[in-house]
Amino acid sequence: MAGSSRLFQLLTNLVEEGELPETSEGYVLSLSETLSVEIEESPADHMTVSCLLNAPEERFYDWGTLAVLLQTNLLGLEHPPILVGALIEEQQILMWSRQPFILLDRPALKRLFERFATQAEKLEQWLAQPLVDEVG
Repeated sequence: MAGSSRLFQLLTNLVEEGELPETSEGYVLSLSETLSVEIEESPADHMTVSCLLNAPEERFYDWGTLAVLLQTNLLGLEHPPILVGALIEEQQILMWSRQPFILLDRPALKRLFERFATQAEKLEQWLAQPLVDEVG
């Protein structure tokens, strides 16, 4: 429970007082009606931030979309990196990042969370846009 206690202490300044149960192994923070971010201790002594984004079928099987998602993993220069993967059977995009607790203080967590939330919101909006047919 030491990690959960550390996680609780780090998260207390991100949310309103009284919104977090102190005994939880992880927390889900809703950014909008369709977007939630999970923050948990996984593996031990590390904080993992993740979210699942729905991808319309046309986007999920589009090579251009998949190329952009793969480039996202290569082009992010900030640390810790925010990685993007695909859950094929669920047709969802997984975004995640991980950082050891030893490197996290409240300002570092706030920066990571804000960067993660911004990227997740932008990616969700982009995935929701219909594909444009290329004129050949």
